Amino acid sequence: MLGIGKPKNIWNWAACGKHPVAKDYFRINLATSLLSAFESWFEKGYQILDKQQKTAGTVYSWRFWGKGIAKGNLICGVGKDSGDSMDRRYPLLVMGDGFLDGWEKDWDFLHRAFEKTWNQIEYISSRRFDDLKGLETDVHAIKNPTHKWMELKTRNENLGKNHSLPHAIKISINHEEIMEKASHLSQKMEVLIPLDHQTWSDPFDAAGQWCSLLKDHWSGVPNAIFMGGVPEKHFLAIFNRSLNANDFVRLWSVSSQ
Repeated sequence: MLGIGKPKNIWNWAACGKHPVAKDYFRINLATSLLSAFESWFEKGYQILDKQQKTAGTVYSWRFWGKGIAKGNLICGVGKDSGDSMDRRYPLLVMGDGFLDGWEKDWDFLHRAFEKTWNQIEYISSRRFDDLKGLETDVHAIKNPTHKWMELKTRNENLGKNHSLPHAIKISINHEEIMEKASHLSQKMEVLIPLDHQTWSDPFDAAGQWCSLLKDHWSGVPNAIFMGGVPEKHFLAIFNRSLNANDFVRLWSVSSQ
């Protein structure tokens, strides 16, 4: 089984897709079945998207995490539109898989555990490199998600459950809306939530708060969560089932829906 015999503080970091430093599609360290499965999902989804001629113009970027194979195992990363040195468009996927013990119980706080990792990946994905080796070096140097995330959660709870909610977010989400989204997630096993609001300064903060609010009204554990979209439109997408290629198509065309 994946992870047996390996220290649980070790993460495998990988990248695949296209980047301006490379002449074509590349793969770096796709060493586990979970990483390979996510790459395959990207490939199948983008093939459909390309056939539908929805791949030009808009630039998407998604932070994500997903449930792994074993208890405590999960994947996190960033997928974004990119292209090779010939300017042929194709997403760039930078991701890792590893363990965070107990995350299933406190999944709504994972965005804090992954925040610095996501920031580092986004920096790598937009950085200029002299050659592919430079990109590979940076991928291998990605820092593991913090294992002190439970300490952050405890500190947050000590402030009071609602005290840490930004006031603008609290007053702009009503109880009926929360119940409607929780019901949709329970019945349809997925939900898509717009995050752009004139009173919200940070859509990723809003995504985290939505996760906490939904967890209060829904007893499940997501299979995968995506936060992002395009610069002018941000969304939170939660899936309580296995991902399929059409989910990729929806994520990469959601701004036009």
